[in-house]
Amino acid sequence: MASVGFHARLPRYEEVLIPVAKLRDYLLDPNHLVGRPKAICFARLGFGPRRWRLFEEELRELISREPAWAFPVGPHGQKFQVWGTIRGPWKRSAKIVTYWIVSSPESPPRFVTAYPRSKP
Repeated sequence: MASVGFHARLPRYEEVLIPVAKLRDYLLDPNHLVGRPKAICFARLGFGPRRWRLFEEELRELISREPAWAFPVGPHGQKFQVWGTIRGPWKRSAKIVTYWIVSSPESPPRFVTAYPRSKP
């Protein structure tokens, strides 16, 4: 596992796993009971359930250029946080924070969640 602290990039970022259902049916679904507030924010950028592939591309681009913060290893593996700006299909941009987890040293990072960033 990676050490705690900043890293130039998310380890093995080229191999990340981003479940379609996590994007389309949770983060970008305005009818989801828990994901609705996030979906409304991402909809302002032009993302929605039908544009989940564009959102996935933005996430992949984000982790390819921004540093990652590694947390201590927990019971499910090591969690990472990546902050940055994404740009939606409507050419609007927003700062977001993303979370990823690496279950074992042999596993690629798996997408956990993303949400609009409230800090400047």
